[in-house]
Amino acid sequence: LLGSPWNYLTCSGARIVSIKFNDQLVGTLPNTIGKLTSLTTLEISDDGVSGTLPSELGELKQLQYLRLRSNFIGILN
Repeated sequence: LLGSPWNYLTCSGARIVSIKFNDQLVGTLPNTIGKLTSLTTLEISDDGVSGTLPSELGELKQLQYLRLRSNFIGILN
């Protein structure tokens, strides 16, 4: 991750509501992403994210926008 994480996160009070990375990440998405229950936007584009998507993404009931363009992601785990 390059730069401050606060450049990529939007919060409402104490809750993270938006994560937007572009050409900043490498690795896999952690299962703990499902704990971000207030997340409405998840954008991870042109990164080196690989592996499978964690099934915990299904716990993000508030998620309205999901963009995972140009990564190395397989099917749901």
